[in-house]
Amino acid sequence: MVLHKKGKLGAGISSMKNGASKATPLPDITLDDIGGLPEEMKDEIHQTLSIIKDPVRATQLGIQAPKGLLLYGPPGTGKTLLAQAIAHEIGATFYSSSGSAFTELFVGVGASRVRTLFQNARKHRPAVIFIDEVDALAGKRKEHGGEESEKTLTELLVQLDGGNDNEGILFIAATNRKDMLDEAFLRPGRIDYTFNVPLPDTNGRREIIDIHTKGRLLADEVYASLDVLAESTSGFSGAELSSLFETASKRAVRDGRQQIDKGDLDFAIDRTILGSTSRALNDIDTKRRVAIHESGHALIAALTKPGSVRKATIIPRGQALGYVAPIQKELHLQTASELMDQVSMILAGGVAERLYLGEHSIGVSGDVQQAKDIIERMVDTGLYQDSFTLTFNKGEKEMKMQEIFGEAIGKTETLIRENAAQFEELVEVLFQKETLDGTEIQKIVDSKVVQLDELVVV
Repeated sequence: MVLHKKGKLGAGISSMKNGASKATPLPDITLDDIGGLPEEMKDEIHQTLSIIKDPVRATQLGIQAPKGLLLYGPPGTGKTLLAQAIAHEIGATFYSSSGSAFTELFVGVGASRVRTLFQNARKHRPAVIFIDEVDALAGKRKEHGGEESEKTLTELLVQLDGGNDNEGILFIAATNRKDMLDEAFLRPGRIDYTFNVPLPDTNGRREIIDIHTKGRLLADEVYASLDVLAESTSGFSGAELSSLFETASKRAVRDGRQQIDKGDLDFAIDRTILGSTSRALNDIDTKRRVAIHESGHALIAALTKPGSVRKATIIPRGQALGYVAPIQKELHLQTASELMDQVSMILAGGVAERLYLGEHSIGVSGDVQQAKDIIERMVDTGLYQDSFTLTFNKGEKEMKMQEIFGEAIGKTETLIRENAAQFEELVEVLFQKETLDGTEIQKIVDSKVVQLDELVVV
């Protein structure tokens, strides 16, 4: 979520390895260089830093400078980068370590490393001590495991709040698992402020994309589609967006081009989500089956939710022999009808195989499980199109799930039969070209409507 532009090297940074600290440069990064942070969170961090920067005024107002901050959130959201920016903002030496660096089987080693870290920081104030993956060090003691681990955690608690002179030292911890942290570690006086660093929303992703497009040559069509890219990468972390542009740049260089084009970004998105490309499908029967399967998904998606398909391909990638990639949107409250459309789209691959090949393949296993999960969620919440009824009996629940499943299958079969011409054209074009983008798919699916309009005009 939080990624920055390239810049100069500034304040000192120290890392800890085997108990020793070594100074290395700290990136010249400020909070203004960071994209994707919610405005409320940015304001709170600025307020916190103002207290640290002007302790005299803060004391006059009866406010004490915070001793510790906790940054928590999913992997790749930039917690380490944010800690570096905070250290740079207050002109502090940056001591960095990982929680796992303190966990040793040897008696006293972990506690000794904690003491050494704080002693070094007290010699170079102002200082920031940053511990990533702090749950490995400060996990709940009953779940933490081992007498040595408890001694190390106890030493950390003592160093944070045990009569030590920590003025001028800011402790920052980061974790993906806040729920695993010990309550004694989290109490005020040790951790005074807690910040959730979430995955970026659409606006946040757009900010991050702007940062990563600086200094890169982009084709005009890429510049024009950056807003769409921000929308279609819902769920991407800042680290994944960074990797996205790195992958796209490498592909452009590999192909001998100076500009990143739309194909490069499309390739990078698929690479990020699904992994590397596997070998091509050489067996004609398998290739046609995959084309039929993916065309089923694409047809129902384009009919029930026009403009929702980014691409369809029968080029294997990762574990998938083919796939239909949606244009991801921000999460919203889905209705029963929307979920039914989604289930129909998911089941459409297997339905298409049965209608055109007589039986479906094992390739539908993932689709069936995904559809089952959605249907079960609908039943558990009473989310039906015609009523709102909670079912508590296990047998009744299974019957209701089977009923919804049957309705979705019937709807899918009807849509494929009613749009057979468009479906068969999708299959043939996809079989020949192997990859179709969303506009090509939508044009084929909409061709029936266009022909009817032309007849009316005549």
